[in-house]
Amino acid sequence: MTPRTRSLVLPLAGIALLGMLLPGCVAAVLGDSSHSGTSSDTRLRGPSASDSRLQAAVQNRLAADSALRGANVQVEASGSVVTLRGSAQSAAQSSAASRVAKSTNGVSAVVNQLKVP
Repeated sequence: MTPRTRSLVLPLAGIALLGMLLPGCVAAVLGDSSHSGTSSDTRLRGPSASDSRLQAAVQNRLAADSALRGANVQVEASGSVVTLRGSAQSAAQSSAASRVAKSTNGVSAVVNQLKVP
């Protein structure tokens, strides 16, 4: 092997090795690898249909509750977790909003971020 050939073999071997290893790293980072703990990359997706249905169900129940009149509550659902944002007129009204949301079928947890004066 000539010195010129030797000087090319090591860099080419390194590039070939990287070419074999990097696809596994990309799959693990993006969540498409069997070792990543997830089956697909969900970072770019919006709310699912079930999230939208759950959000609507909670919003309807909040709107129908007379104890929550005057509250300004926005609802976001992700999986079975509901987040309440906006404002309530009192701590009791904020607690009532949490209670109504939690009692909605399909809700496992409520994150109450309502502001109270």
